[in-house]
Amino acid sequence: MDLTLGGYSGISFEDYESGSNNVSLDDISLFISWSPTARIRFFSELEMENLISSQGISSFSESFSLERLYVDFLVTHSFTLRLGQFLTPVGRWNTRHASPLVWTTSRPLVTKSNFFPSRTNGIMLKQQWFIKGNDLDVSIYIDGSKYLDPRQLNHHYNTDSEAEFKYAIGTSIRYKATHELNLGFSYLSFEKRLAARNSLNHVIGVDLLWQKKGYEIQIEWAYHYENKQQVDNISGYIQGVIPLTDKFFIVGRYESFTGQYQGFLDKFKGTSHFAIPALVWRPFFPLVLKAEYRFGDNNQQLAPSGFFSSISVLF
Repeated sequence: MDLTLGGYSGISFEDYESGSNNVSLDDISLFISWSPTARIRFFSELEMENLISSQGISSFSESFSLERLYVDFLVTHSFTLRLGQFLTPVGRWNTRHASPLVWTTSRPLVTKSNFFPSRTNGIMLKQQWFIKGNDLDVSIYIDGSKYLDPRQLNHHYNTDSEAEFKYAIGTSIRYKATHELNLGFSYLSFEKRLAARNSLNHVIGVDLLWQKKGYEIQIEWAYHYENKQQVDNISGYIQGVIPLTDKFFIVGRYESFTGQYQGFLDKFKGTSHFAIPALVWRPFFPLVLKAEYRFGDNNQQLAPSGFFSSISVLF
């Protein structure tokens, strides 16, 4: 029997050019992993989001979320069956978005829930092959969908209904072409929980990760189509990392978006470009300090310009 506990926490500061700013305790996440046998593993991630900020203190029901809760059955050494709630495997960022593991405080637009809900509730089948010593992983998953978040029991909680599946089916293909280069392809077809009937969404994504001696290039690009609203979006980013020392890194990201985007307050339609230069300091594992500035063209509705910083720790 193997029981493992871990998690991460982070504090962030946002200072927008519009004049608004915010300091918040972004996340307190707890990972619990339990393997009663060599072929079975239970995993859960419990998270408190935006518990304390300069706007006040949130209640437990408002801040608590069940981020992940699933069980993996290792049917063979290369075939795995997963049941429960897991992160939607579109691109790389969404499945590895914990603040100590990513290079910037802000999240790329193409990885947000306007393109696809971040969590899936259902079943996943994963098969791994070895091709000339390189890994090829193919996953197929289906969402029904029974939402597991306890916040749904609180009728006062105003959830973002656009960020939940009614049902979904998708596939993720990951190929480690060389020791330095990883390639990915994603496809997802879904209907949102409270959207108009028969409003089908389709997302096609490609991604790339290259790493060597501290240098890194990461790319994600996705196309999103919704038939009912005639939404036709394409968005993505390219991000580079240059090590100054073994503890200091320069990060740069360019993003673009073309199409329609439904924000919290209004809608955007058109084309936008924005960029982020950042400095990251990792004084010792697992502490990470980040500072960045976002600016762009026609970006205020999508990703407002401003300064962002954070301190995060993995434990």
